[in-house]
Amino acid sequence: MRLITVLLTLAALIAVAAPLRAAEEAPAPSNAEAREARVIIRSGDFLRGPTLEVTSKLVSVETPYSGAVKIDRRAVAGIAFGPGHDTEIVGTQGEADVLFLTTGDKISGTITRTDGDTLRIEAVYSGGKETSIALEQIDYLTLGKPGAENALELKPEPLRVIFANGDMVSGTLVSFKSDAFRLDTQYAGRLEFTTDDIQSLHNVEKSQQLFPGGLAEAFVRVIEGSGEIRRRSRDIFPILVQGFLSQGDVEGALYVFRRMGRYNIDPYTYSELANAFEAAKQPDAALLAYEQMFRHRRRQPEAFRMLFHAYARHGRYAKAAEIYEDLLKQPTEVLASSSITEPDVRMALAEVYTKLEEYERAIGHLRKVLDDPQTEPSKRQEARTILVNCFKKTGQLDELVAAYTAEMETLDEQLGKDYLALVEQYIARDRLAKARMQVERLQHLGLDEYAAQAQALLDAARGTRPEDEPEPDENDNEE
Repeated sequence: MRLITVLLTLAALIAVAAPLRAAEEAPAPSNAEAREARVIIRSGDFLRGPTLEVTSKLVSVETPYSGAVKIDRRAVAGIAFGPGHDTEIVGTQGEADVLFLTTGDKISGTITRTDGDTLRIEAVYSGGKETSIALEQIDYLTLGKPGAENALELKPEPLRVIFANGDMVSGTLVSFKSDAFRLDTQYAGRLEFTTDDIQSLHNVEKSQQLFPGGLAEAFVRVIEGSGEIRRRSRDIFPILVQGFLSQGDVEGALYVFRRMGRYNIDPYTYSELANAFEAAKQPDAALLAYEQMFRHRRRQPEAFRMLFHAYARHGRYAKAAEIYEDLLKQPTEVLASSSITEPDVRMALAEVYTKLEEYERAIGHLRKVLDDPQTEPSKRQEARTILVNCFKKTGQLDELVAAYTAEMETLDEQLGKDYLALVEQYIARDRLAKARMQVERLQHLGLDEYAAQAQALLDAARGTRPEDEPEPDENDNEE
């Protein structure tokens, strides 16, 4: 879980940034930083820090991200204590070590070690004796190239990390450990650093530009190239997508999303990403996510429903119709196992077909809704209303009249049943006068069949009353 947290934090905190220029093109440091040692690597990398240690084999510099980094001396081109000098260091590296002093003087020889705030060198003219030079007197220095038998070949690395302080370090990002990245380098072993330390990631072979796909491509290549991380990619990729979206980097999110297709991503994750793309107003990407979700859940009616409504919501009515027509072709038990009913599906199809002006198809589904005995009364009424509108659109006058007649008959039937139920209730409560009023209303409405049934119930109730018992007052208002 911490691995996922690291990636989410990284995606949220790091914005795509143009690669830094070489250190000599950067603004000059302040006076407080002027004596900071900057170790220049022959590959073009550099690391800086306030403290420096030099031995015959190592150059150690205290960095703000990985603490004391011990660098193989053979990989170091030189060390600068003032601003700039990178070009001079790389361009003047010879066989001997050379100190360039702030006075403009030079001392050639062999640098043996540092001793606190001084550096010791066996100058070529000293006869093997060491000379101590205060570090504050040195502007920059170069280290002699090692002989062929002792040389350290620096091969191109796949990744260059640019840190928040401007340092550049190349290597292979192998994995995450706790809240830190682990980067293997050829000249300083394995470095560990946190997400807060990073400014951007670069392809070493294209050091003056980011990956064509931006930071997203850099992440993807690192993830896919690292065995430990690759196994977790189906967890990492969705978080990266949401992280890029949260930063407004839609292109980065889309790049990662497209790479997800090769992994076995959970279908519910695709549903979450679809919602995220919807929120980011990226309908095409949202539909792609819904389609991926559907591909993994084709036997589930809920997947059909989600994709249908996604298409309909974005005006893809023909695609929506295809999805629900496909659902109707599924085995009966598929729908039976869900809360979605066949009338629900046919009503939805009728609506999209009316939007497509394919009224005959809409009419066909509506007729089946009305013929289905399981259709709820409210849905049946809604179907008749849509059916009437379809008949109007198509000019089918006879069918229109028949539909209107059926609708009115349905209303009359329901009204008659309601009044008949009232008569039964009044009789049960021995309110015969009230019951008689409902009978009269049925007669007034012309619902003769129901009026006759109500009258028969009333007569039967009167027949059971004793002759000496008066009928309740007709003006009794008790309900």
